[in-house]
Amino acid sequence: MALLSSAVAHADQCTFIARAGAKVSPRSGSCSRDNQSIKNGQEVCTHEGRTISETTFRGGEPQGPGWYTDYNNQKLEVRWKGAVVDGPVRVFDKTGALECTMTVVNGKAEGVVRELWPGGKPKRAMLFKGGEASGPKLGLLEDGKVFELTCGESSFTPEDRKLCGFEGGVSTVQFVQPDGRPRAYLARYRGGQLLEEETVDEKGRPMVRKHTGDRVDVTRRFENGKTYRTYSTVKGDYDGDLKEWNEEGRLVEEARYGKGRVINRTRYYLNGKPKQELSVDPKSGVITAKEFYDTGTPKKGGTYQPCRNDRCLDYPTPDGTVREFAEDGRLERESTYAAGQLDGVRRVLHKNGKPASEEMYAKGQVRKLRCWASDGKLQLEEEYFEDGSRKSGSPAPSSEERARLCRPDT
Repeated sequence: MALLSSAVAHADQCTFIARAGAKVSPRSGSCSRDNQSIKNGQEVCTHEGRTISETTFRGGEPQGPGWYTDYNNQKLEVRWKGAVVDGPVRVFDKTGALECTMTVVNGKAEGVVRELWPGGKPKRAMLFKGGEASGPKLGLLEDGKVFELTCGESSFTPEDRKLCGFEGGVSTVQFVQPDGRPRAYLARYRGGQLLEEETVDEKGRPMVRKHTGDRVDVTRRFENGKTYRTYSTVKGDYDGDLKEWNEEGRLVEEARYGKGRVINRTRYYLNGKPKQELSVDPKSGVITAKEFYDTGTPKKGGTYQPCRNDRCLDYPTPDGTVREFAEDGRLERESTYAAGQLDGVRRVLHKNGKPASEEMYAKGQVRKLRCWASDGKLQLEEEYFEDGSRKSGSPAPSSEERARLCRPDT
């Protein structure tokens, strides 16, 4: 028999044996037919005076019922069909207690793999197809409490019928930890379908997930019971409306998602006024965003580059025209960007609406500057080369003087 890895934790033995088709590393020893070039008949192997396997050979291949001991001192009762196991399998622990049962067909586990507590009560059950776990599974403590459950379209073991709601009505299951400690997780099932989960988030706050097909509607709450956030997912992606509140119950954010991406989003000040609004073009991905003062009047608005993920929506890259406003609503500055760089005209306005300065940019570099007084009188005009040096030969004003000449009258 070929040797396979035996370095497997005890808790995973039944699963490991099932995946290996009940053909794991046998304990080595002295065998009664080692001197035969082609083995025929029953072979008995021993180790330190103890029998560790019995196998019947025909024409050099194991055939029919037999058993062997692995390196975990587990006894495996199998039925050989040449080089593979084919038939029912029983595994006993080193004390002789039945540990797990399964059926192997032509070297691959098929059907229910059961693991038992030492007293014989069911501990785990898993459904295998083609040598691999296929989904449905059940884990029980010796007192019958559930620490693991995945329901299938139909019952796969007697113990899951009531738990998965196959006996009519809704089944409510309170889960525990595998070691018996309490677990904040309760689930409801009907006809094998998961309907609802009650658990806690990473901060220990209550949350409920309601399932309808692929859609999951989630409600998270503060410890005081007030709703913290509501949203929906489809196959794990945000889809539909999302709302978030603070602990006093004030709405701080609402958004709409489609296939995991933001379609539009609004954030609010605690006084209820909008703080930020944005929308994403469904075809181009271009972002249109607005910021507001806490009075609700516009503060800033423009267009921005598409984001690869929603995290960058908080710091989008400007692309196009961005306008900035004073708190009284008048336009203060208007800038043109290309891929995050100033490219085109940037205008700054006096309080009376007349231009205070106008800069012409190319790929982030200023190429021309003009500044006016609030009465419209031109006060400064400069042009620059690509490296930033001035084209004009006239004496350059100091940086302080330039700032004074171009400062808007507010």
